[in-house]
Amino acid sequence: MRPSTHAFLHDNLWHLLRRLAPPGIAGMLIVSVNVLVDAVLVGRWVGPAALAGLTLTFPLTLLVSSLVGLLSAGVASVASRSLGADDPARQRELLNVLLTLSLLLAGVVGGSGYYFARSWVQLLGATGAVLDYGTAYYQTLVLSSFFTLLGLSTSVLIRATGQLRQAMTFSAVAVLANLVLAALLVRGLHLGVRGAALGTGGAMLLYAALNLQHLLRGRTALALGPLRLRLEWPLTREILAIGSSAFLMQATQFGRQVLIFKSVAHYGSVAELAFFGAVYRVYSFSMLPVFGVLQALQPTVGINHGAGQHRRSQQAVRVFRLGGIGLLLCISLPSLLFPAHILSLLLPATAFAAADLARFRLLMLVLLGTPLASTGYVYFQATGQARLATALAVGRETLFVPLLLLLPRWWGVEGIYYGLAAENVGYASLVLLVTTWSFRRAAKPVLERRHA
Repeated sequence: MRPSTHAFLHDNLWHLLRRLAPPGIAGMLIVSVNVLVDAVLVGRWVGPAALAGLTLTFPLTLLVSSLVGLLSAGVASVASRSLGADDPARQRELLNVLLTLSLLLAGVVGGSGYYFARSWVQLLGATGAVLDYGTAYYQTLVLSSFFTLLGLSTSVLIRATGQLRQAMTFSAVAVLANLVLAALLVRGLHLGVRGAALGTGGAMLLYAALNLQHLLRGRTALALGPLRLRLEWPLTREILAIGSSAFLMQATQFGRQVLIFKSVAHYGSVAELAFFGAVYRVYSFSMLPVFGVLQALQPTVGINHGAGQHRRSQQAVRVFRLGGIGLLLCISLPSLLFPAHILSLLLPATAFAAADLARFRLLMLVLLGTPLASTGYVYFQATGQARLATALAVGRETLFVPLLLLLPRWWGVEGIYYGLAAENVGYASLVLLVTTWSFRRAAKPVLERRHA
């Protein structure tokens, strides 16, 4: 067994959590900053209409994010399990499949996005100068889809080997490059929104190059073969099957957000929409560190599962689940104890009603149960249980999202908060039940062998 997998197979799981989670959390925070770079520079140096055009293209960028999820989840699962099983034959073609799929998907997204950019941005409600700015930004941005797909998915491949600190370093370099390039192109060369998009594309090119050189120089435990365009079908099919759950989860996220905010706008006033926007931003930002914990959980589960240590992989889920809940409790405490102070950071000089603060507290309290669902979902992906992971992704939309439609009909804006709380609690309970059932089912063969 390669030395880099030894810690995953033998170290104390709480020690692994303490060592791997901080760089994973830092990496997520760095990526979240990267999302703001273009918006800040364009809003400051180009103007409000340009910022509005850029903002309206955000839903369109979720398509690339969904494809990144498709590639990343599948590749990470195969990589970590093959490391645990010490199976270099499966590892040799990983990077080749990833490179080829990135190129094919980028061709489709880039070609269609460039050709239909104006129609799509117009469909989102843009007109006049806002439409022109949004079209120019998105047309330029989609031309770098290949580097975005390859850069983000190869970063996940590095994380799948447990090198979260190295992946975080490359992410930080890419964010800094984006800031410098975008500032130079927008302000220095007066390229406006196209300059911001070119800066992002250049940063993604550098990001992909850093990740590739790290992988190809043998600085991970993976036994990767020479880089070439090739699709090894059994491996490709497995990657796409596992990744489809992540794709569905991210692709439907946009629809959920549109539904939620349209409901607030329909049932509430402008002030209530502004308040909900502030609440949702705090809620979403508070959840980011959990994704850093999940990045540490994925290789821990995958490597142990690949090595046949199924009980240890299940125990890792329990440990990281408790760690995630504890982390969220620390993050949520200020919002639970001093909600008005937290919200005033986004809505200064606003007097908050007691009912509004109670709704904010409700969502932040529900947030504590997020690791119950997310750790179980990652477990199914990391162990290659593609159908179960996909069924859970679809189940969230079919079973619980209708609550977001029904409850506001009865309680107005208040029903939206209740709907979000009920959806999250219901989904977390479902995933926890399925995870517990899966653990017991996996333990049966072991018990039967002991009794035999």
